[in-house]
Parts: sequence; C-alpha cells; structure tokens
Amino acid sequence: MRVVRNLSHLDRDTGYRWTDADPIVEFLRNDITDSGWSTAYLAERAGVSPSTVRNIQNGKTRHPYNSTVETLLSALGWGRPIRRIAQD
Repeated sequence: MRVVRNLSHLDRDTGYRWTDADPIVEFLRNDITDSGWSTAYLAERAGVSPSTVRNIQNGKTRHPYNSTVETLLSALGWGRPIRRIAQD
C-alpha cells in the first residue's frame, strides 16, 4: 500500500515566508556578530544550542522558529513590542 500525502494546502499557505531575506533574521545575524560574544556564551545566555546560533549567524537557517528569534533577541538586549493598530 502506497501512502499519499495531501499537500494541496501549501498553495494557500500565507504564513511566514519571505521571498528575500527576512529583515528580522538579518538584524539578528548582524547583531550576533556585532555583539562580539562567543557562540557558546550567547547560546547559554539564550538557552539554545550553539549550533542554532551558528546556523543563524552563518545563514544556514533562513527561517528560524519565532521562539528562537525571541530568545536570541532578548539575550542580546532587544525585544519586539506588540502594539494595537488604530482601528477605523
């Protein structure tokens, strides 16, 4: 018996997908480099693995999980505010 996966939903997926470089990940990559901290130190501070930090910094991971981005930003002293947009 052959298993067939239905992937038709991928055509309508409008989630987190950048055609170019993700500006938040680019900011993160630059700030990791500019911090001057070792990969091991930043990874320990953020609670992620050193390979995660290394892969983001080197561009190998282009679309990290939002939770990973948040923890790394926080470890580097940054945060993203959530604010209400004025409604009509």
